[in-house]
Amino acid sequence: MKIKTDHVTNSSSVSFCGYGCSFETSELREMLKDWVTEIVPDDEDDYAFFDSIDELLGKNGLTRLSSDYNNYIGAIFADAGMDESQNDIKKRVEESFKKLGLKGNVNFIEESWRDG
Repeated sequence: MKIKTDHVTNSSSVSFCGYGCSFETSELREMLKDWVTEIVPDDEDDYAFFDSIDELLGKNGLTRLSSDYNNYIGAIFADAGMDESQNDIKKRVEESFKKLGLKGNVNFIEESWRDG
């Protein structure tokens, strides 16, 4: 089976297929406030907040993809090691969630959406 791991430049679709959990932005702000240095008010631009979150998650082997209101955080299968099973991926995500204080049930997530 082939897995496309790079981005299509003329596409505005996004998908998340892996293990993780969905969080609203306000939940992330609360759970990760001790880890993130650039917290901006909810009513302001979220770019600085999400840049900090993405850097933190990346250092812990996690990925964040977002739709209008949900932030899908976890590990996508395309980023898995060649010898890593689905169970290994789920355990890795659970360990990272525990380390970061993310409170959510890690489950299989298969989501996609199109902007525009």
